[in-house]
Amino acid sequence: MIRDLNPNIVQGVWIRKTKTFYYLETGEHRVQHPVMRVKRTLSTRGLLLPDITNTGYKAAPFKLMSMAEAMEKEHTIEPIYLNAGVRRQAEASEQAKKHNPWKS
Repeated sequence: MIRDLNPNIVQGVWIRKTKTFYYLETGEHRVQHPVMRVKRTLSTRGLLLPDITNTGYKAAPFKLMSMAEAMEKEHTIEPIYLNAGVRRQAEASEQAKKHNPWKS
């Protein structure tokens, strides 16, 4: 899974409003321009809207950063899965990590 890679390499988008870091979970697949895919998905979900609540100043709704930086600042980290197969693979991997065959 991509989570096994070096966190300094994995890039994503941090949303100011929700204070959540999103990255593209691709599993074993290599994808070009993962940050653009994340931005497009977040825009579709309505999370990349500019914040114009104070004095008409339009702050950028997001910041590009690495996963290591997001972990250092203790932001919430959420994956955006490439497809349903990658989601099932990631969930199975998480279950395998939690399951200890030596305990009954």
